[in-house]
Amino acid sequence: MKRSSVFYIESPFQLIVMSQDIQTKDILLLRPTSKSTREQLIATITDLKIQAKYYVLYPKNNIEKFFSFAFIYLILITPVWKSVNIGYYKSIIGKNIYRLRFLNKIRFYDDGIATLKMPLAYLKCNGISIKTVFHSLMPKFINIEPNNIFTNFLAKDLEFEDAIHIIGSKYVECGFMTCENYELILDKIVNKYPRNKIYYYLHRDECSKKLNKFRSQMILKKENLPLELTFKRKDRTGTHIIGIGSSALLSLRFMKFKKIQYFGLENYIKPDLRANVRETEQFFRLANLKEFDCG
Repeated sequence: MKRSSVFYIESPFQLIVMSQDIQTKDILLLRPTSKSTREQLIATITDLKIQAKYYVLYPKNNIEKFFSFAFIYLILITPVWKSVNIGYYKSIIGKNIYRLRFLNKIRFYDDGIATLKMPLAYLKCNGISIKTVFHSLMPKFINIEPNNIFTNFLAKDLEFEDAIHIIGSKYVECGFMTCENYELILDKIVNKYPRNKIYYYLHRDECSKKLNKFRSQMILKKENLPLELTFKRKDRTGTHIIGIGSSALLSLRFMKFKKIQYFGLENYIKPDLRANVRETEQFFRLANLKEFDCG
């Protein structure tokens, strides 16, 4: 009898990049970090037609949180699995599984741009493997393998229209940026394209109230699926994508958009966070993405 593998997943992006390796007999442990994340995870399972059995653990208080971690941890360290697959290496579960990597075959996947910041100890470790869509941007170690999920199902011919698609972020909600600075960013984009149809895609944990000023200038979109799947399903999509700090740009670049840009945030973000922004934008440039020109 063939053994099953187990997948620990916290976000829809993690689920997408794991999806082509998930078999019907496998087990998915879903631990969403918010209600909106939980809803998007379930929608993604349905959209991708994943047949594996899944369990959702969404603790409502600290006691439930403790027992959910204990339950997940015990399942993952049980030496019965063909492989243990972790979505985010920096999660509490990911860090502890890394320490006990001798118990099972461990594979880490992606959680957005965080993979590109993975410590060298992980990258060179013989006890784990890393499967990543960012393979071309990473050091070439034997345990790092390419994940072609997006080139496999996102690279397709698209019918273009003259529209701008802005990918939003939750920087204001997280306290990384003031609402006033976020409005300045949107002003620059909207003012540069007064004659274009503009769509704004909210992050799943983003509040739309901060966008009230722009409701007459932009069409707000709150999608039930990750953007990678949203754009995959569209018959028509814009010629121009502009991301406000969104790591989705790195996966959307596999699609045939005529232009994908990132908005430079260093002058808008809080001073103590600017080093992180510079690092993120360096990865954008490595991926041949261009900075939005405000002029």
